[in-house]
Amino acid sequence: MELTLESALSPGGMVGNLSYVLLIASMAMRRMFWLRVLAIGSGLAGIAYDVIWLRDPVGTFWESAFTLTNIIQWMLLIREDRKLRLSPEEFSTWKAFFPSLSARECKQLFIASRHLDGRAGEILIRRGQVVKNIYILLTGEVSIRLDDVEVSRCGPGDLLGEMSFLSGEPASADTVMTADCAMMEVDQNHLASLIKGSDELGRSINNLISMNLVQKLNRQTQREGATAL
Repeated sequence: MELTLESALSPGGMVGNLSYVLLIASMAMRRMFWLRVLAIGSGLAGIAYDVIWLRDPVGTFWESAFTLTNIIQWMLLIREDRKLRLSPEEFSTWKAFFPSLSARECKQLFIASRHLDGRAGEILIRRGQVVKNIYILLTGEVSIRLDDVEVSRCGPGDLLGEMSFLSGEPASADTVMTADCAMMEVDQNHLASLIKGSDELGRSINNLISMNLVQKLNRQTQREGATAL
């Protein structure tokens, strides 16, 4: 096919253009599922272009190999997603506390964690202690204390021990449960491994930690302002 404006806008040219547009769009996808879907669409358009208009056996072969590879990877991704489906209880926890994460990311977080219950008065994290886990409070309330003086208070949805996770430094304050609590205990090494294995999950977890820190700071500022009044 001769390269002219007329040929580029012909039905065959439009199919060829569509193949490249879908390929470029797939590279812009952050979700692997949609990357594969658009890549498959690109390959199918490329096959049609090579077979019907170009009659190019070499191009047809490589477009077919490209499409088949993406179909296989897409099917493997679907099978893996089925293994990572949330139970009804996990679904409720996801919607209540982690709406910024995808269901897949939340399931990975659940896999890296275990359920933990605590009673009022127990110390969850001691000042100067190297914190090996991150805790996600589901129910109850905890007090953050420095030299027996409460400097902050955390409730359901808050992360505990995340500063030590980010900095690698020991805890700078005591974390005391002021009510019976239920929480998720996330192993830091397991979580760090998950983050290293997936840039997408790493961004989501870091965003979750950052958002929680901002919420804590906002509450602390409001509390100090109310105290000053």
